[in-house]
Amino acid sequence: MWTILFILFVMLLFTAPLLPALRELLCPSDIEPLNIDYDHDRSITRFARKLAALSRDRLDGISLPDVIAARAAPLLAETEKHGPAFLIVTEDGALAFDIEEIGRRMTDRQLVAEKNLMLPDKFYFTREVYAVGNIQSGVENHFRALFSEGNVLLRARCEVSRWVHATRLHIGPDVILYGRASADEEVHFLGGGRFERLNAPRICFGDVNHRSNADLARASADKQRSSALERIAAMVEQRMDEGRIIASGDLILPANSVLQGDLVVRGKLRIGAGALVNGSIKAYLGIQMEAGVTVHGAVVSAGRIVCGIHAVIDGPIISEQAVLVGHGSRIGSANSPTSVSAPVIKMYAHNTIAYGTLWARVRGMAVNRRAAL
Repeated sequence: MWTILFILFVMLLFTAPLLPALRELLCPSDIEPLNIDYDHDRSITRFARKLAALSRDRLDGISLPDVIAARAAPLLAETEKHGPAFLIVTEDGALAFDIEEIGRRMTDRQLVAEKNLMLPDKFYFTREVYAVGNIQSGVENHFRALFSEGNVLLRARCEVSRWVHATRLHIGPDVILYGRASADEEVHFLGGGRFERLNAPRICFGDVNHRSNADLARASADKQRSSALERIAAMVEQRMDEGRIIASGDLILPANSVLQGDLVVRGKLRIGAGALVNGSIKAYLGIQMEAGVTVHGAVVSAGRIVCGIHAVIDGPIISEQAVLVGHGSRIGSANSPTSVSAPVIKMYAHNTIAYGTLWARVRGMAVNRRAAL
């Protein structure tokens, strides 16, 4: 008797947590799909779109010249009902800072400009800055966020703590961009600087020619390359099937060689100058590319990835440590944007172009010098 009771007790003990699930299975009561708010997507331009819509909505029906000229308390109070106070900049571009703001070199009001906006040097903007036209910062400005429906020029030693978006974003020397920086057409680093996440159809570092050094170097290397697939196959210890080569240890691809297919290396991979890979490559312990290497595919490694000068990488670059890209290189293309993702990304800023997204999860750097990596 006691044995039967004990068995029933144990069965009840194990089945009791499953009763709600069994009840839902037999009599469903929560079968509606979850509501997804598509306004909260992961688009890099989401904050910019929200700020533009919010600014236009709040200013609808307000006489901008009256606000800036008269600076009447009722008009300013009306804007405060809907959010923080505004500093409205009319067509003439005048910035009506009060005495306290000028003394502190800081404003707590959101700037909204009807057209272009030119900002003073060494000023701290604690709220968003929005302009229908272009925005030109001063030197050593600090911004929370900026959005221009035209172009933005961030001059030397500025900082943006959250995000910036424009049609074209030009970044001066020693600018620090925390968070997101994006553009509808182009982001251009004019010198060295720091970033975290960049997104644009075209991201340029340093002076950029119409035709990149990478494309010129590739055209020159095409004349010197010879197929090295047989030599590489003899070097690997494991099989080669369906266009994929697997190497169990370290591997060196000869200079000016051509590899057809994907390559997986369980050790370190070194690619000689001018080599061409028509496929993707993956190496567990790191990838070192010499000058003029072309890869028509992805480059992935748990170690560090070094792209030498004049490299051409058509696919994404992913590293769990760091990605270094030498000057004169091209990542992705205008017709096929891609991404670079790593804790540390270092781009050498001379005729270097990336199309798509750069995401440095810890630190991104634009280095204003040439280097042989």
